[in-house]
Amino acid sequence: MSRQVCPLCGNLLVLPVGPKDSLTLLIGEYPGVEELKSGYCWTGKGGEVLRAELARVGVQYETCRATNLWQHTPSKDDEEFRQHIEWMLAEVEGKKHILLMGSDVCKALLGEAVSDVSGLIVSSPYLPKDVTAVAVRNPAQVLRKGSTVGEIRSAMKAFREAM
Repeated sequence: MSRQVCPLCGNLLVLPVGPKDSLTLLIGEYPGVEELKSGYCWTGKGGEVLRAELARVGVQYETCRATNLWQHTPSKDDEEFRQHIEWMLAEVEGKKHILLMGSDVCKALLGEAVSDVSGLIVSSPYLPKDVTAVAVRNPAQVLRKGSTVGEIRSAMKAFREAM
């Protein structure tokens, strides 16, 4: 597989996956180690948690489009950030249900801390008015010592109910 590179910095990109015509979009923060190796979103342990929690509420990951705010390891360069936001927002077209996963996504698109909006239906000037968006902590967070899955499960349930 020939991988695309970021035209701004030359890093290998982890491009969106899943059916382009899906009505559901999952937006994560940035690719982890496994994703950077494979070139595909949500292939690591965080992806296992995401797929399991979506399945728990009756949503099949394979039917969703998945992307990240950053398509490679984040940079502090403002121009790069704007470009990645534009790439990610191109994925929003035609979607009806969007799951915003993680603090960076909530801060960038909502101007809010994920802890303040997790499990809530949210709106953003970046998203069309007819889109239902729900915020949730990054599913990979449950892999950290001392974290629990309860808040993520509650937010996933709210996402499914809003669909």
